[in-house]
Amino acid sequence: QTNSYVRYDANTGQTVRGNLDYYNLVLRYNTKTVDGPLDIDGSVWLQNGVTADLGNFSHSIGGNLNNGTASTVIGNSTVTFDAANANQTIGTGNYTFDNLNFTNTAPSAIRYRYINANLTVNGKLDITNSGGDVSTPLRVYLYDYTVTGGDTCRLGDNCVLFTNGASSFA
Repeated sequence: QTNSYVRYDANTGQTVRGNLDYYNLVLRYNTKTVDGPLDIDGSVWLQNGVTADLGNFSHSIGGNLNNGTASTVIGNSTVTFDAANANQTIGTGNYTFDNLNFTNTAPSAIRYRYINANLTVNGKLDITNSGGDVSTPLRVYLYDYTVTGGDTCRLGDNCVLFTNGASSFA
């Protein structure tokens, strides 16, 4: 349901059910372990120091990844930020992904992905804009943060990666 929220907020470890479609997903407290792929059409909120173990699955997020209080994302997962015609943000926190994808498939204007965190990407960082052109690029901003790990960073057609002197790939 559009604008609905599912909360996993018991103050104990919990299993987050995969193979389901979520609109907004809220994870709070302790470790939350995913048992299958997640398709999140809205945003994800990480709260109260939760560790989100994404396992070895492929997940898609259509909104933002919000981190309210020193929460962590771990796992050997592939996460795709796939808002078709909207901007997205990865909020502050600690994130480890096996592969990380930023996609844009049907932009009607310039679209942005903001990375406001240090990331560990153990595999590939892939930025694509399959539906865009020079007038509707996908712009990814990595200001003052570091991307570590990984063996490949691929920047597709009509994509721009912005960094500054404090940004780095290690």
